[in-house]
Amino acid sequence: MSIRYKKLNKYANIKMVKIMNKEENFKKFALFFKYDLAIKKELIKLKYPDENNLTDEDLFKYYDLLVSGIQEIRRYFLQMVKSLGWTSEEKVINKFFDNLDSELKNMSYNYNKLKSFYINRLSDMREEFIETVNYDNIGYTMHFGTDMHLAKTVNEMLHAIHKYVINNESILQNLPIQEVVKRPFSITSPYDGYTITGEDNYTLYGDDNELAKDILHNLDIKSNAGVTDIVAINSSQKIIMMVRDKGHALSIEIDIGDDDKCLVNYFIPKVCNPEIVNTLPGVRKVNNASQFTDGKFLANKEELPKMLDEFIKRVPTDLEMTEEWIYTPKK
Repeated sequence: MSIRYKKLNKYANIKMVKIMNKEENFKKFALFFKYDLAIKKELIKLKYPDENNLTDEDLFKYYDLLVSGIQEIRRYFLQMVKSLGWTSEEKVINKFFDNLDSELKNMSYNYNKLKSFYINRLSDMREEFIETVNYDNIGYTMHFGTDMHLAKTVNEMLHAIHKYVINNESILQNLPIQEVVKRPFSITSPYDGYTITGEDNYTLYGDDNELAKDILHNLDIKSNAGVTDIVAINSSQKIIMMVRDKGHALSIEIDIGDDDKCLVNYFIPKVCNPEIVNTLPGVRKVNNASQFTDGKFLANKEELPKMLDEFIKRVPTDLEMTEEWIYTPKK
């Protein structure tokens, strides 16, 4: 069940501060991913130790690690929102971490309590929270701000901000453009034979990146991807894609490993055709009651451009919606 507020809350109108210098804006955008990664690494470092052979001294050290680690994560969050121009959200972050500090200070050196604190206040992510954030960030449209105020854990707060950033069209439009490729398209409905034709822009933003360029140029006209935006962030070894006409507004996030392996995470906000979607690599399986889904798969760097093109071709569009999916109430 969604935990979305029924009324627009006071955080609903969060907008990135307009920065005329797009190069400077991109530096700030890239900083977000630097802090995003730093928080994730800190959460891994703060995981509770194995209880076997744990001494009192080990427990004291772990408690101190939690205290200092939470302060470090608070600092990363404050730097993150500052880099995005969201200084008004510092109050939300400070209140959240003040509560964490208070809970931890009132906690004894009890292993089970500290373990529970890590799980329930730092690392966990509730399914209903993920559902709310997904609904509030569908189709590059931000209805309810970042949902930060609904977060119960550090991981939830990070997820809310991350989802908002990678789906925010207004942020994207303030990044420097590397290249624009125009692609003709022709889409015919399999149900009534109606055909739509036109021309779309495929745009590469951000850093000069050979892999991103290969991805851009490997998207052929048969993909019928619609307006497609690609952002290359070299400092984080990351490429982000936003594909407008696939699954209503397909978003793809690619992490490039040092071993030339690439992890591809994707989010489909509108299933349209469960039968087709369930054939996608690494997808979370869906049915006619599913509104959205996500998935992930691995690819070698040299194979990635071709794999992405084939993957995007297979994601259904609105023209492929089935009647069963349209008329089945969504969960």
